[in-house]
Amino acid sequence: MAMNTARIEIGAARREGRAPSHDGEFITLAWDDHGHWLVEDNAGVAADSETGVSYLEGCGEEATAEDEEIQQEIDAYLATCPPPPGGATVGLGGQARGLARYWGWPIADA
Repeated sequence: MAMNTARIEIGAARREGRAPSHDGEFITLAWDDHGHWLVEDNAGVAADSETGVSYLEGCGEEATAEDEEIQQEIDAYLATCPPPPGGATVGLGGQARGLARYWGWPIADA
């Protein structure tokens, strides 16, 4: 099974075009070649294919133009299925690792 992760800058890091300085300035997208994906922020899994809730839908009424751009970036990554080789689940939190294990992703205990 092929899977991959990508870090997407959000908030001030995105607006300022710089690397995130803390975990509130990025989200992690993880996806496989079977259509499973999740978006994790510093509070846990924010969106995933299991529930069918997209990142933008998860933003709700507070969604901004920036959130729409982030959703487009997520969609572009997901369109690369199967993902590039060499993916890893490094950096996923406990909730995301649990979902990854459920999907059968190769995940090591933290």
